Amino acid sequence: KQGVAPVKFAEGWGYALREWGEGVTGQDWLLEPIYQRTYEFSEGHGVFKLDNKMGLVDTKKNILIKPKYSNMKKYSDGMLPVSLKTGQWFYVDNKDNVVIDEKYTAASSFSEGLASVKKKGKWGYIDKNNQTIIPFQYDRAYDFHEGVAVAVKGEDRLFIDKTGKVLSENYADVYRVTEGYAPVKVGDKWGYVFIHTASAVKSE
Repeated sequence: KQGVAPVKFAEGWGYALREWGEGVTGQDWLLEPIYQRTYEFSEGHGVFKLDNKMGLVDTKKNILIKPKYSNMKKYSDGMLPVSLKTGQWFYVDNKDNVVIDEKYTAASSFSEGLASVKKKGKWGYIDKNNQTIIPFQYDRAYDFHEGVAVAVKGEDRLFIDKTGKVLSENYADVYRVTEGYAPVKVGDKWGYVFIHTASAVKSE
């Protein structure tokens, strides 16, 4: 089975052009194993680390962004969050053009058109035009999946939709929605709840 997989050898991390790096030869490397770290590909792009700096490569072995950033997260929706200094995150495209130049304390990759970002101690959600879609009010906010995200406010762990509407009661712990269902913890017990949104489809 062909694919691009991050693999680790004695010499370091690389990208192999087959899963798990089994039987890798010199012809099978996208990036040879000389790197500090390589990460899972996303939308045809992989983040790698060399000399404590991070860069971006595509499936054709093109180094799109030379290692220059102190931190970088996965490429998604045409852009990726990067930082040159701790606590100063912004967004670039795959040609290293700045597309959102506002600096955030922390930032996540875009998912379903929105990204969770942190400013002045609170998390909220922005769109690709850097418009605030859900206000900065959470202690932590996670990616959207099937139109639903997990957000934390104080002791409350909530499911919210893309308008910020709360879709559930508070649970002791929660995980993301998959095919409309989400694992939740009540007391010391785990179970599943169906989270109803326009994009959450109940399994047969």
